Amino acid sequence: MKNMKPIIDKNKAEPLYLQVENYLLGLISQGELMPDDRIPSEEMLSADFGISRMTARKALTNLETRGLIYRVPGKGTFINGKEKRLDKPVMPMIFIYLAPLNSKYHPYFLQMIEGIEHFAKLMNCTVIISSDLNSIYNYNSLLGVILIKRIPHMEIEKLQRHNIPFVLLYAHEQTYGRPYPAVVIDEEDAIFQETEYLLKLGHRRIALFTGILNGYLRGEGNRNRLKGYQHALEKYDVEFDNALVKESDYDQDKTILMMEQLISSVNPPTALIACDDIGAGFIINTLRENGLDVPGDMAVAGVGDLQINSLVHPPLTTVKYPIVEMGEKAIMLLAKMVKRESVQSPVYLKGSLLVRQSCGWHLRGTAKVI
Repeated sequence: MKNMKPIIDKNKAEPLYLQVENYLLGLISQGELMPDDRIPSEEMLSADFGISRMTARKALTNLETRGLIYRVPGKGTFINGKEKRLDKPVMPMIFIYLAPLNSKYHPYFLQMIEGIEHFAKLMNCTVIISSDLNSIYNYNSLLGVILIKRIPHMEIEKLQRHNIPFVLLYAHEQTYGRPYPAVVIDEEDAIFQETEYLLKLGHRRIALFTGILNGYLRGEGNRNRLKGYQHALEKYDVEFDNALVKESDYDQDKTILMMEQLISSVNPPTALIACDDIGAGFIINTLRENGLDVPGDMAVAGVGDLQINSLVHPPLTTVKYPIVEMGEKAIMLLAKMVKRESVQSPVYLKGSLLVRQSCGWHLRGTAKVI
């Protein structure tokens, strides 16, 4: 080959086969390789670039698939002189799995995707967001996969069989039976912080809306929330009452129904922690519709610090999740895996308690209780 140079950088996140492919594309676009020129064999590419034959084969196969080269049995591989030529370099791609796809408009996922796209751009990678997991296997320039939503374990194993690096953005060890590369919000710590704060304010009957605890592929993070709640009660020697724990499933109608049941019970709670900020908004509206004041009659806290909080009155006490950082950490972890560096996983990120007026600290004096 003309002007062959061993330019492979094994420290880059870009796969080795893609570096070879883009180098050959560059030679084609610059006229260094002309139609019907013969290019080196897999064995020669392997020696010139210091890569495995399998890596060289993948680069050539991708070029052949795109119609840029053709093979002649017994003679070699040649540059295609037909018009079906694409001489632009291929950017490595990061696939984000999110189902249903319209979930990407949820404030939580929007921030997460923002973090992923920010670091992907720094790595010169494109980002594809899709709910079609099977389409992953059609991309030749795939760098890796970030799974925002849960998938069955057999799909995880399929990714492993295809040697596709992936990072999970949810708690999964109890569900899958083993750890995988992941970046996870410490849900247990978040609810511990909120429960402890309400206990310090003097509340002893604190309700918790968890989300589903035992659903397939859904309950692990919610169970961790319950653990944080229980640990805080134990620390302050408050008896656990299972009647105060509700599995709301993040559904508006179900949340409202269970809230109405709680406030009409013989011994209703004086404080409540919702499974997310949106649910907290539903709860505050339900309390008002039933003639109750927040925080005068009941303190309410949410989780996540979503943008919707600007619409909630009184201002909502919540735990701010480092959601953008979560996406950034996922990309960094994926890049290390592509470069075959050792990784410590899962990576746990802690939220920070934001004390606002929905829990009533301002009614108890000027000092916030932390």
